[in-house]
Amino acid sequence: MIKTILAILSISVALSAAALTPQQVVDAFVGNDSMRYATAGVTVLDLEADTLVASNAIDQTMVTASTMKVITSAVALERLGADYRFVTPVYAVGEIDGSHLKGDLVIAGCGDPTMGSRYMKRQQNIVQEVVEGIRALGIDCIEGNIVTPDTTYNWSPYHGDWDVSDLGWDYGAAVHEVNFADNLVTVSFTARSNGSFSKMTLTPPVPGLRIVNRMRVGTVDDVEVGVDYGTSGLVLMGEAKPQRYTITIANPLPGFMLADSIERALRQYGITVNHKDVKLDSQPDQAVVARHESPRVQDIIVSLLDRSDNMFAHSLLRAVGRFDKNTRDGDNLDTRGREVARATLKELGVDVDALFMRDGSGLARRGKATPRVFLQLLKAEADRYHGADSVRLVDLMPRAGKRVSDKMGNTALGKTVALKSGSMSDVQCYVGYYPADKPRYAWTLLVNNWNGTRRNLRNNMGQLLIDLFGDK
Repeated sequence: MIKTILAILSISVALSAAALTPQQVVDAFVGNDSMRYATAGVTVLDLEADTLVASNAIDQTMVTASTMKVITSAVALERLGADYRFVTPVYAVGEIDGSHLKGDLVIAGCGDPTMGSRYMKRQQNIVQEVVEGIRALGIDCIEGNIVTPDTTYNWSPYHGDWDVSDLGWDYGAAVHEVNFADNLVTVSFTARSNGSFSKMTLTPPVPGLRIVNRMRVGTVDDVEVGVDYGTSGLVLMGEAKPQRYTITIANPLPGFMLADSIERALRQYGITVNHKDVKLDSQPDQAVVARHESPRVQDIIVSLLDRSDNMFAHSLLRAVGRFDKNTRDGDNLDTRGREVARATLKELGVDVDALFMRDGSGLARRGKATPRVFLQLLKAEADRYHGADSVRLVDLMPRAGKRVSDKMGNTALGKTVALKSGSMSDVQCYVGYYPADKPRYAWTLLVNNWNGTRRNLRNNMGQLLIDLFGDK
């Protein structure tokens, strides 16, 4: 009899759990002990019925981290277009006298984040394009310099709201007018047991980049990277164990790296660069050497959302500002990018008063939004098609896989949920669609300031998504 009663109770509990509504599932997640002092913003929108089926703290502003990239991507699709390509012209400036260029080779950058990127395999190699263009003009000597001016970005390439401790690391790479090789460089050195360090080498070489060593040799691996603003250099600090180090860091001089890469490539063909200060006419002749085109914006978005690339994302926001018809020479492109973004989002029906957008990437900790902002954006973009390929925002977003939790990644749901994640200290966020091929739901899950481990939180977030969508 007792076994029968227990079996009945077990079946009853199982049926009760299976009958939970989406709101009850969300309430259970928010009611977890680890969420006692957290802010948890949740929205689940049924797109077909246009009905909010579950929510929590929907109008609470929260730090978004990299989910801000979804907003930037949508704005870029709307303003630049899915098929837009950055075009970087390269000019021979000065007189071409026989085989000599009495002038400079000038790369007229436009903020393209992809030149020389290891992540955009199918694009043309700008270094090779320049070499071929110089050879086609019959030039075997450049009397002047290879110039990569930062004239349009007449302020710091670093965003003012980025934390200074982030700027030296690979994820904190700044946005320049001429970007190259993801604005990254590898520094290699050996920390010796006698307290000394080997000579530091940079790969690829970056002429003019100074590495300041303020590290000490110790028993722990705790190397930090900082920016030395006064010398266009980077500072290595902290403690290093006796071992070989190879660290990828942000390159503050990507234009110099590109110029050096071009010069070394030209040298292989016997073409010299003399680095003389050539006096040019007030309006010197210009011959087009090359016109480098980036991949399409939709391809850039696929890459930046998948890898959460801060430099790519903020480059797009600056491009939105730069190429707006109302932007004037000298305007701050960070400010203009945000202004254009707000106008675009307002047209899409997003409550921009609830959006505190600082940069295009979410690296700025003051970047905040309410869950309703994402709800409104995802709803607006769910069936908006862009470009010749008729792509939607959801088509460019990565699949969940194990980005939320291993458990979710091992279910069919991991292949059918499209999402963007975002994380920094005390912040874990996800926004996306389900199912990815034909979205029925748009959802937002933002959590700030929880107790316990990030792994435990992510497991709980993955279980929430399983409970919401696993049987649908």
